[in-house]
Amino acid sequence: MQDIIRKIISIDQNARDIILRSESEIKLREDDSRRRLELIRAEIMEKAKSESQARYDEIIKSAQAEADSILSRNDDKIRQMEQYFASIKDNLEKSLFERIFLSEEGKINL
Repeated sequence: MQDIIRKIISIDQNARDIILRSESEIKLREDDSRRRLELIRAEIMEKAKSESQARYDEIIKSAQAEADSILSRNDDKIRQMEQYFASIKDNLEKSLFERIFLSEEGKINL
């Protein structure tokens, strides 16, 4: 009878040990899974940040190229306008002078 009781106690103790080891193993695996999940999350965030920065840099570069192109076109237009004005300046001054100071007969209006 005592043998049976000892065996039952031994089985019960073994069952407790198995449960404790299982709980400990579960906790270790949960902790390991959390650490791996956090590493994966950090990698994903870093990759997203890197890709976002690359896309941002690409957009900024494109916008800068467009701005440079617009400025260049504007400079060309300004040069053309200055050249045109330089070519008509003398005639424009003469025409304005005549309109302001000379009558239709060519006499000075004062």
